[in-house]
Amino acid sequence: FQNGAADGLALVNTGTGVVKQLLSYEGTLTAVDGPAAGLTSTDIGVAESGSTPVGDSLQLTGTGSTYNDFTWAAAQPSTFGACNTGQTLVAPVTLVTLRAFHAVRTVDGVAITWETGAEVNNAGFNLYRSGDADGPWHLVNAALIPALAAPGQGAPYEYLDGEAGLGDGENGPLFYLLEDVEVDGVATRHGPFAVAAEQTGDQEEESNGAEPIHQLFIPQLAGS
Repeated sequence: FQNGAADGLALVNTGTGVVKQLLSYEGTLTAVDGPAAGLTSTDIGVAESGSTPVGDSLQLTGTGSTYNDFTWAAAQPSTFGACNTGQTLVAPVTLVTLRAFHAVRTVDGVAITWETGAEVNNAGFNLYRSGDADGPWHLVNAALIPALAAPGQGAPYEYLDGEAGLGDGENGPLFYLLEDVEVDGVATRHGPFAVAAEQTGDQEEESNGAEPIHQLFIPQLAGS
């Protein structure tokens, strides 16, 4: 949004449509349309003036892996395509480890089960379905599938996709993505996982021994 004071921008998760942040400078504003409609912005506390050189930008500085680790600084030369001036990104601890994923066709739909080895700051999961490994992907669950594991622990999950076959892949293969969603909204997808076209088909990915097959390090990048 840029139309005199205040100026601002909305950060939106394109996968879920959820507004992550609505930030502004030179005051606050209320969005009137788009995903952020009705939300009031947070003033970052610094601003550009009429004398700010072209090519300068307001930037987050500091060291960390999430928004709250950084501080907004006064305008300085833009570092487009790189970290901000005075900013160091640190990979956080592993957030979710996925040990196994199974998808089996049944008379009632596709029975999906998965198991995590460990979860940290995990709010829950989404499942996406497609008739093609390259998408497009359609959200399966109407609401976030809540996390069941205690912090640092893993848990088994199950979900029945009762609408499988009523569209994507009705007479052919099906594919699924599993998306874990952190408590701060950061989402990471695993897959795609293929389901065989035949009734008895199944697909499994799991570790051999104690080590999980997926270890994810997910830095949250701050824009310049």
